[in-house]
Amino acid sequence: MGLQIVKPTIAQLRELIGATKADDRPRHSCSLYPAGFAAGSFIELTGSQRTEFTAQFLSENPELKVAWVEESITINPYALKQKGVCLDNILFIEGKKDLAWCLNQVLGSGCFQIVVTENSRFHEKDLRRFQLLSEKTQNHFFLLSANPTPSWVPHLQLKVSKIHDQWSVHALRKRGAL
Repeated sequence: MGLQIVKPTIAQLRELIGATKADDRPRHSCSLYPAGFAAGSFIELTGSQRTEFTAQFLSENPELKVAWVEESITINPYALKQKGVCLDNILFIEGKKDLAWCLNQVLGSGCFQIVVTENSRFHEKDLRRFQLLSEKTQNHFFLLSANPTPSWVPHLQLKVSKIHDQWSVHALRKRGAL
């Protein structure tokens, strides 16, 4: 009897990449997404209320250290403060020359539990590097995008909207044991 080699499909391999047991990782709760987010997650937020959703999450988890990294700072810290976000634990970083390099340094440092950035049309290899660094340092990586990327890298893609004070949060894609 010979040894039979089973070759998994690309879809099965993609499902396995980064799929550690989420139950073993610490989770941070969010009233708008009751399942919460496991540490080491790459979360892409799309839709009209992605920044407000992030502000809500940060206001519910004020003890977490946050790096808010943008090519050119567009977020208004006072608007975050009005949403109940504690600014004491947030570092705003402007990565004008090389945003991907800046994010690599921030993620790799392990100094922050949450890293937030706007989608700057990153290459697939950059997104994969961000995912690996997030998993290694056990931090959340929030990618705020106007539209969902076709990338397979994010563990979770959420479309967030709000109509007449009614939140709508839909999981577009969920990968691994999140």
